[in-house]
Amino acid sequence: MLDSRKDLFTGPLPIVLVAGISLGAVEASLTALTDARVGAAAIIAGGGGIAKILAQTAGAGVDGYVRARDAYMKAHSLSAEQLAQLLEAPSRRSEPLAYITAIPAEQRLSPERYLMINARGDMVVPNATSEVLYQALGHDGRHPDRCEHFYKYLAPNLERP
Repeated sequence: MLDSRKDLFTGPLPIVLVAGISLGAVEASLTALTDARVGAAAIIAGGGGIAKILAQTAGAGVDGYVRARDAYMKAHSLSAEQLAQLLEAPSRRSEPLAYITAIPAEQRLSPERYLMINARGDMVVPNATSEVLYQALGHDGRHPDRCEHFYKYLAPNLERP
């Protein structure tokens, strides 16, 4: 979109930072992987392995999805692993890990250009999925889990009905 606003810039476009939270973190990582104008990315409460996330997610904020998913799994006698396998192909276009493996490392942002903030014990985006993305982006060692997914930090004094 910035390149369509010629009135804002007279020279080359500036380097862009992308950021996203939860599903937006997946979009931010995809944008950072596929748009050369991106110079850094903040991936907050996101991960890789979309099919696994969808098959395993739980907790506040996704309870409607979880009820529908669990009903589908029960009706079709599916385990979480089987559901993840079924979701693998349709989720491929939204899968950061697929882009990471398809784009040579020298054409991607260097690992230090990514900031990842994820939740210790996150039930919405399980820690294993954030760890996989963290390492796939080129980081070594343990990904530092720093906070909770969203509810308690966004509205600490509110109780869900």
